[in-house]
Amino acid sequence: MNGPDSGTSDISPEFAADLLLKRRSLRRSLIEWCRYCGFEPAAHHRLLIDGLERVARGEIKRLAVFMPPGSAKSTYASILFPPYLMARQPSRSILAVSHTTELAEKWGRRVRNLIADHSGTLGVRLAEDSYAAGRWELVNGGEYHAAGVGAAIVGFRAHGILIDDPIRSREDADSQHVRDKTWDWYKSELLTRLTPGGWVILIQTRWHEDDLAGRIITEMECGGERWEIVSLPAEAEPGDLLGRKPGEWLWDDDEYRYGQFLREQKASQPPRNWSALYQQRPAPESGDYFKAEWFRTYTSEPPRHSLHVYGASDYAVTSQGGDYTVHVVVGVDRKNNMYLLDLWRGQTSSDVWVEVLLRSRAKMEAVDVGRGARANRFGNRPASREACTRAAGLHRPRAVC
Repeated sequence: MNGPDSGTSDISPEFAADLLLKRRSLRRSLIEWCRYCGFEPAAHHRLLIDGLERVARGEIKRLAVFMPPGSAKSTYASILFPPYLMARQPSRSILAVSHTTELAEKWGRRVRNLIADHSGTLGVRLAEDSYAAGRWELVNGGEYHAAGVGAAIVGFRAHGILIDDPIRSREDADSQHVRDKTWDWYKSELLTRLTPGGWVILIQTRWHEDDLAGRIITEMECGGERWEIVSLPAEAEPGDLLGRKPGEWLWDDDEYRYGQFLREQKASQPPRNWSALYQQRPAPESGDYFKAEWFRTYTSEPPRHSLHVYGASDYAVTSQGGDYTVHVVVGVDRKNNMYLLDLWRGQTSSDVWVEVLLRSRAKMEAVDVGRGARANRFGNRPASREACTRAAGLHRPRAVC
């Protein structure tokens, strides 16, 4: 039976006219193509789509998009965009790259199947021998080739390169050797496959300040190729590209419950992972003030009388969310070695963490206590005021024997 996607010519003039109008509509708008495939783009998807359409129109040649895990960036960039682009430019070729060939071929299979299922609507058709997920052709001459990072790419020239999720794991992200190999492959193998005037799209979650995106940004800042950067954190920060207020969550407005997922991740992920993977702000493991190699474990605490004991707190005022309140007690010996003696961290109301502060300081007999900038924002509940009154004495220096 003939239909809009059968690719046959035995149709009525009215049906042909309707099909032509639909085809023109889908070629003009990536959003309409996404809706035709059953997807309703959220606000961040529409921002991504705008960048992809600008690439398709030739307005930009380098696009980098950074979004948190699970935000459906691959669905729109690696699955829905290539059929749309190949319908507009059926003689052009795409090189699709991911961290493994297996994942790249997974995207390639879904792109191929979309074209096969909607060839009549798209106006393009697969070549008869295009069965492989990783490399196939259109009858119009366009080609699609999928490859993993590090793979040899021989005999293929691309009009565009789509890199999606080039980093496999935290271990790879933290490996200087792997990062160097990825960069060398990107420069010497991948980019050399690009035809003159070709485009490159990078879609990823940030892992490390020196990951592929980090090196591209550094090169750009030093006068290299100019990239259009779209970076969306899970939790909005000042100057958000979507116009969100600081603290508002990404994709928190439908039944998918992605915003709730992000809240759970913030509560459970280590700070370094949250900053990099979710906020797109990777930070070095050795910070500006403390370096990882300075820290050592110890099995027995030095005699208390040999230490000067200090306490410090960083206060927050929201329970079950927001920032953490942290209390720490350290001891410093005569050689200026610092020992961690006590540590507490929690997302609690002020009456809870003040009680913890009292117990900790009483037990450790701190010489002095440092407070964060929000020390006076305890709230107005009676328990808080009573606890604060009792805590006030803790902030006077006390001598130790």
